[in-house]
Amino acid sequence: MRVCHDWDFLLAASHETPLAFVDEPLYRYRLHGTNTFSGSRVQGAFELEQVLTRFFATLGDHPLAADPAELERFLSQVRRLGLGGFLTTLRAPPQV
Repeated sequence: MRVCHDWDFLLAASHETPLAFVDEPLYRYRLHGTNTFSGSRVQGAFELEQVLTRFFATLGDHPLAADPAELERFLSQVRRLGLGGFLTTLRAPPQV
């Protein structure tokens, strides 16, 4: 990934450490003429689509899926952020 490697890493890392939901901006990303994303918006959109599709397709295997309340809390955030369209790729967690 040329543009969205940080998102790919963070979503992969979320399998190894608990997620925290904070309802305030904690990160600002400055766009300017010489950074990677400003010159590669189409590539960035394509890569982000790939990263999110892959993450949501395996969400049933994510540690969040072990706790239905936490999973629903996460999915509520996803919907609130306008990413609900990615939930169509969600596999059901295995039955234990």
